[in-house]
Amino acid sequence: MHSALGAGCRFVLELDCQTLAPVTEPTHPGTRTPVANPPQAVFTPNLLVVDDEMDARQVLSLMLQARGLNVQQAASARAALPLLQPGLDQVLTDQFMDDGDGWALLAAVRRQLPGVPVLLLSTAAPQRPAQADPALQFDGVLLKPVDEVRLMAMANRLLARPWDAYVEPPASLESPATPGAPASGMAEPADLPEPATEHRQALARLVQAGVVTDILRWADALAQDAPDL
Repeated sequence: MHSALGAGCRFVLELDCQTLAPVTEPTHPGTRTPVANPPQAVFTPNLLVVDDEMDARQVLSLMLQARGLNVQQAASARAALPLLQPGLDQVLTDQFMDDGDGWALLAAVRRQLPGVPVLLLSTAAPQRPAQADPALQFDGVLLKPVDEVRLMAMANRLLARPWDAYVEPPASLESPATPGAPASGMAEPADLPEPATEHRQALARLVQAGVVTDILRWADALAQDAPDL
């Protein structure tokens, strides 16, 4: 600081500043630094499961969700109608339901979402109602009880666009076993004891009805009646 009478004051400040590093120019003028492509969004199919049997519907939905699929549920064709919205990729439905059957739902999908595949899961072969359009048919059919490997393979084939997370099962799992050739580590069918006739008949009725809860109860009862099986 410098000061003189009648001349005022003069302050001098000295600051120690560091200069920024110079910006490096590209080696070749006019070139740009490559920018990484943004990651592509993974396609996750949206499925609608329709079945009036709650246990069967929930078991199927959990099976699909465990594979990473988005799943909505409905207990009948009528309940499913509000869920037929753009963005739905596939419908899986039972055939015989009280409040609108699988055929009524199939017709609604064809009207509202043409191109969306409908997979029938039923205890019986397709039985088109007399009043239904003769040209109406499902995109795929699987009989209950449904094998998980075949279900996932067919659901994937019916999708309009590839499902990125789907993994093809080994051919030995997807193809029927060769007659007479037991699976690895399993006994020949003839070596396994069979349940009594009444047990087998009861199971056949439950399987035809597709009632999952009653089948589990049947298995518990059989384990108590015949623990050696």
